[in-house]
Amino acid sequence: MDKPKQGSGGAAQANANSIQMKKNIILLQMVLSMSLVSQGQQYPYFNQYILNPYVYNPATIGNSGYNELNFFYRQQWLGVNDAPKTQAFNFQYPTRKSLSFGLNFYNDKAVLLSSSSLTLGLAYKVPLSDRQYIKFGLSSGLGMNNFDLEQVENPDDPAVRGVLDKTSFLTGQFGVHYYLKGLKLGFSLPQLYKYSALDTEDFQRIDIDQLDNYILTASYKFAIGASNLGLEPFALYRKSELLPTMVEAGAMLDYKEVFWVGGSYRKDYGGTGYVGFDIMQNLSFGYAYEFAGGQQVSLGKGTHEFNFKVRFGKDKNKKEKQLLTQSARDEEYATPIVLEKRPTVEAETTPAILPQESDLTVTAPEISGDEEVQEEEVIEIEETAIEDLPDPNINKPKPAFAQGYYVVLGAFEIFENAVNYKGILEKKGIETRFGYVEDRKLYYVYHLHTSSFDEARKLQSQFARLKEFNDAWVYDVR
Repeated sequence: MDKPKQGSGGAAQANANSIQMKKNIILLQMVLSMSLVSQGQQYPYFNQYILNPYVYNPATIGNSGYNELNFFYRQQWLGVNDAPKTQAFNFQYPTRKSLSFGLNFYNDKAVLLSSSSLTLGLAYKVPLSDRQYIKFGLSSGLGMNNFDLEQVENPDDPAVRGVLDKTSFLTGQFGVHYYLKGLKLGFSLPQLYKYSALDTEDFQRIDIDQLDNYILTASYKFAIGASNLGLEPFALYRKSELLPTMVEAGAMLDYKEVFWVGGSYRKDYGGTGYVGFDIMQNLSFGYAYEFAGGQQVSLGKGTHEFNFKVRFGKDKNKKEKQLLTQSARDEEYATPIVLEKRPTVEAETTPAILPQESDLTVTAPEISGDEEVQEEEVIEIEETAIEDLPDPNINKPKPAFAQGYYVVLGAFEIFENAVNYKGILEKKGIETRFGYVEDRKLYYVYHLHTSSFDEARKLQSQFARLKEFNDAWVYDVR
């Protein structure tokens, strides 16, 4: 009977040791938090910033072209009491011009400290070319620190004596975003002003950060062949005044931008896995799991992060995303891409080059001698003469376009050229069809027909990244 008691006592002792260990961890967090907040606050970290860069850089407000709501929830160090938790949301409203507006809120709670911030942002785009632009962004607002002094075991400690439980501060961000054919570069100051949680004044004095904290980001999105897969490697460099410099690199693989997986690695911290998908056309969900490793090995079982994105309204960048419009590119595409000789024009047929307006008048020959000089006679060509010109595609199939959106890869005057180009693409594994545009007398060879502009635009963007198809465009039939 004694042995069970000893075993029971051993289990109780082990349980007590476990509880004491957790208390020590919490105490360590408290000490760490106290030492950091007494000098200055750090902006919360988000794993899925690649899906919503506005959390760090106000210059990216409105990049999608849609009105957009993003919701974040981050739970660090599972299994540890009072571990940091972050809730955040932002709203983005792009206009049809160069301006975009945003609103950003977050709440970050760790042990005894809870910090909240609400800022209004503005981004301005400067187009540099068809697929190149630079944006500048600025946000500003107010924040509040709430320090739970009731849980401090020794309120007379000099470190907290006279400290207010609630203080307000000015906060803001500045950023630059550069885009060139899938390449994205970013620079941001996520914390324009310094502030402290431990303060004896209601509203803290304004102190400029002076580049003590900044973030550099880079990514490049490209299509994998002519498939529906896209790959986006990315990297982040974060300089912090109080914490070690952070370097992160990773990649995201997506299928038609409706499903994505990926991973990243942060030096001295460990790896993170990503997965996400579109729940419906304008609603998507993303999840990230940060593995406990490196400096976090003793702090629980990793970190969960959730992201919900809601888009609504029309795409205000729709015209801009149609990089090569129908009317602007038809003349260029009228020259066959497939180099072949056109059928020889017989003598009795009308030349392929139509007469210019200056050629439509004929002057009568001069008359010498006593002949009466006749007035200049103008011979007018009837309008129906041009309309009656022989059709080079007579008796050829002329399939019509149904209503919808088409990703066009080439346009041709001659039926045979369209057929040959279609065959060349199909040998490369690219399924194509073609239709005839009656008012332009052109055959359009296309890869996709859909009722969704977003789907067509995404595929056109993937083709446009390939050198052979960098002039692909979206054809709209209404």
